[in-house]
Amino acid sequence: MNKASDPVLEFLDEHGIAAPVSVFDIELDPSRSSISRAVDDLEAYGLIERPPDYNTHFQITDLGREYLEGDVDATNLERDDVGDA
Repeated sequence: MNKASDPVLEFLDEHGIAAPVSVFDIELDPSRSSISRAVDDLEAYGLIERPPDYNTHFQITDLGREYLEGDVDATNLERDDVGDA
């Protein structure tokens, strides 16, 4: 994860929406490349997910909320890169 990971999670948690990467790019300070890498990592760790009806959008998961609350240690997370090329 990188410097954009927490801002992406916080944005999704605060707004309670599913959003595409372009919204994070507009609303957050980190660069688009940092945001894109963060989204890939957050999804692989199960902290965000794609809603069933919106393949290009992301929403925070319960695990992501637990991470923000300090109930989950990032060092204990496991990547799920299934489907990545």
